[in-house]
Formats: sequence, structure tokens, C-alpha cells
Amino acid sequence: MKPFMDFEGGNIVGNSYDNANLATSAHAFMLNGISSSFKDVVHIVPVSHIMAEDLFTLIKKIILALEEIGFKVMSIVTDNNSINRKAVSNFNNPPQFQVQYQHPADEKRPLFYLIDSVHLIKCVRNNWINKKMDILCNIPSLKERKMQFR
Repeated sequence: MKPFMDFEGGNIVGNSYDNANLATSAHAFMLNGISSSFKDVVHIVPVSHIMAEDLFTLIKKIILALEEIGFKVMSIVTDNNSINRKAVSNFNNPPQFQVQYQHPADEKRPLFYLIDSVHLIKCVRNNWINKKMDILCNIPSLKERKMQFR
């Protein structure tokens, strides 16, 4: 995201949620149905560098607000970023990383934490493409393989 400030609809936009700097990225919070095709963005937060504690507070507020209007939040799905893992670990006191937490809206229900597997595969692919893998991925030709097994 390119950092810039603008005046839209009587408001100044472009500031970061977490400090006085201009936003350089955004955290998007989506709601996806499990047994339906419902999908919608419920909140976007412009940030420059968010701390795990602030992200945890946002996640919890969003879950509680969604529950208050009738949605049943069953899980949190993120990429495998360390800030996301640390933020979600704050659902335990003291903070501890696990895949099941006590739900903030109803202590009788679990809140699951899932890591997006498609994002992980994409991340591995991008890292593989962006690095010179000559040494690690040296695959011998078929002739060389045939000679090894004789």
C-alpha cells in the first residue's frame, strides 16, 4: 500500500490506526459462512506497524460485535505471521499459542484458530521463486540417475 494522505468526504484519510505515521498496509477482517456462500469484509484497519496486543484487541472487538448482531463466530483464520499468532495467543491468560481457545462471547463454546493452508503454499512458492535454488534444488538429469542405479 502506498502511504499518502487525502481529503475525502470531509475526512482526512491515510493515517495509520496504530500511530501518527501514514498507513503502509491494511488488515482486512472477513466473515465467511461455513454452510452458506456468504462472504463479506467486515472491517479494514490501515496500519504502519501494529503490535500483537492492539491486533488482539481489534480481533476481540470484531468477534464480540459480530456475535452481538447475530453471527456465530467459530474460528479465526490467518496467515502464519508471528504477530497474528501472538495476537491470537492472548485469548489465553497467560498468553499461550494453541488451536482452541475459550470463546470471548460465550465461555461454553470453543473458538478455533486455523492457519490458512493455501496462503502457506503460496508463501513457499513465492519464496522458492524469489531465491536462487541451484544448490538446494539440483535435480540430476535422467542420464545421471540411470548411471547411479547401475
